[in-house]
Amino acid sequence: FGKAEVLEQLSPQLNLLSLDKILRTEKVLEWSVPNFLLKGSLNLIYGSAGAGKSAFVHALGFAISQGVHYGWYKPTKQKVLFIDGELTIGEMKSRFERILETLSSEFELDLTTINFLLSQEIYETQKGYININDKKWQLILDKIIKDFDDIFFDNLSTLSFPPSGASEDFENKAASWEPIGCWLRFWKSQNKTMIFVHHSAKSGTYRGSSKIAVEMSLVLSLLPIPVNDPDYNDTVLSMKIVYEKAREVEAKWKKPYEAKIIKKHQTELPKYKWSFKSIEI
Repeated sequence: FGKAEVLEQLSPQLNLLSLDKILRTEKVLEWSVPNFLLKGSLNLIYGSAGAGKSAFVHALGFAISQGVHYGWYKPTKQKVLFIDGELTIGEMKSRFERILETLSSEFELDLTTINFLLSQEIYETQKGYININDKKWQLILDKIIKDFDDIFFDNLSTLSFPPSGASEDFENKAASWEPIGCWLRFWKSQNKTMIFVHHSAKSGTYRGSSKIAVEMSLVLSLLPIPVNDPDYNDTVLSMKIVYEKAREVEAKWKKPYEAKIIKKHQTELPKYKWSFKSIEI
């Protein structure tokens, strides 16, 4: 072979698609949660401390794992994995006991479809915390992620750490996201739906590089609503949900809404319920 032939053999083969071929494909949009989470997508849910981020995603992930309504969303039943960098097993138990109290006593649970990796619980065996910015940890997680459909990362700040010697503003640089983004793009190509929980910055938007949002199909901002008003006597938690980005979601589904947990005054199940209501901003 000559040099040109060798280079041609080594070059990646690109699949050029005509518009005709695109329009003729049998592939269609798939949803993990119709009109909310695209299947095979990256998604960001962020808010300030105490806004209710974990409560929101715990209830969402549980609904997906059971295939039941969550507010006005009706997901299909799928296998869910939570990768948590903050809560202990006792704290997670308490959170999900509250979720189970939103169900009727006749509900048939399938607890095999929802699983957890708790960074606090595996610290001793792994001699460190989960760090998705580290190739070693990505390879460890790869072996687990492959068996699930929807993977929740709660939260980005406690599950990713800068490399040794990084500058103080490393989090705000595009390079801080690239090792994670490259890894996630592979799993996106495998039709995995990834949901990231993240903290907001002092500016009000999410912490870190603007490149994060570029990768995302959905970006939701959660804003806390104080519950000390007399109208909220039975409200345990209330938040405003604002869509900042939502690919392929129809406009009527992208209106802001209030989501809250209401305590019901009864001894039998359900003792709590989630309530969604459209609001203006």
